[in-house]
Formats: sequence, C-alpha cells, structure tokens
Amino acid sequence: MLTFTQLKSPAIKRTIILLAITATEMACQKPAAITGQLTGATGKSTTIYLIDPQNLRGVSATYFGKVIDSAIVQADGSFVFANLPETQQPVLLELAVKVPGMAPNFLETDHPAQANYMPIIWQTGEDVYITANREAFQKSFSIAAPSEENVALLALRDIYQNAYQNNLAGKHWLVEDGSELLKKEVCRRMTLSVWWKMLLLQNKVWF
Repeated sequence: MLTFTQLKSPAIKRTIILLAITATEMACQKPAAITGQLTGATGKSTTIYLIDPQNLRGVSATYFGKVIDSAIVQADGSFVFANLPETQQPVLLELAVKVPGMAPNFLETDHPAQANYMPIIWQTGEDVYITANREAFQKSFSIAAPSEENVALLALRDIYQNAYQNNLAGKHWLVEDGSELLKKEVCRRMTLSVWWKMLLLQNKVWF
C-alpha cells in the first residue's frame, strides 16, 4: 500500500492525473448505436433485425443472412440496436423488418416497393439514426447525416426502385401463358441485375 509520502511524489502525481483524465474521457464517451424511428407500426408488434449478409451476394438473398441483433419497436416507433459487432473496418449490414409468419432473415425481394430490408455500411464508433415506414421500409429508408458510403447506397436504392417502377410495377402478366411468365421473370431479373451491378461496382470503393 502506498504511503502518504509516496503519494506526494511527482511521478505518482503524474500517474494519478493521467488516470483521472483517462477515466473522465471514458465516462464522457457515448457508446455508438444504430437507432431510429419506424412509422406505421402503431398498435403492431414489430421487430427489426440486424443481419450480417456474410458476403455481397447475400445482400438481397432471402434466408442467407445471419441475424446478429434484434430491436423491438416501441410504442412511439423508436428502436435501438445494442449488440453491435466490434470491427476495425467498415462492414456491410442489413436491417430487416420482421414479416409475420416468416423467418427473421426473410427478405422481400419479389416486390421492391414493399421490400422489408435495406443494406447499410457501419463502422465501430459510428452513430446511425434511421427513419422509415413499416410498409415500405426500403423505399422510405433514410439516414440522418449519412456517411459517404451510405449516401452511395441510398442512391443505389433509388436506382433499384426506379428500375422496378419502369419494368414491373403496375404491369399485369398472364402467367398462365408461358411466354408472359418468361417475360415477367426476365424483367424481374433485369431489375435485380441493376441492383447487383451497382453493388458490385460500389464494392470496389468500400473495401
């Protein structure tokens, strides 16, 4: 045990001051979080999942991603993810609203206007605040003061949504006719290919 005389030594004093400064800085640091506000969830039990797609091809591949956290949407629409991954590099994650009766990592990919997921780039220490509508999660998804990478992702989302509107939305297909079914599938794949090509191109910048 240090004596009073030892505590008065210059070296001990410097050590105590350094420890006090470090403790103060740690106490003042707010842990980073992914939080947000979901509209259209009033009166509904809603859960949002944080998903690791594990690779780029898993971004819009339903059932492929690994759930790493979940957040219950509160009565006022707010939600917060508390168990974020620790990483030294930016990571690609997805947020997905739970679809009743489906698995947590189910992604609605057939109808982009109702897509329940959105990819984001996140890094340890970064706060992300999100707003979206429950019934049009991807289409309405917004980030407050987004990073450069997330600005690019939101722009890709707009391109993807526009491709859907131009190629598939509002069109009626006679699926009983084999040729009409084929046309629908070709248009759907063209719409998805826009998303994938842009993601693959942007991937060269992210990592």
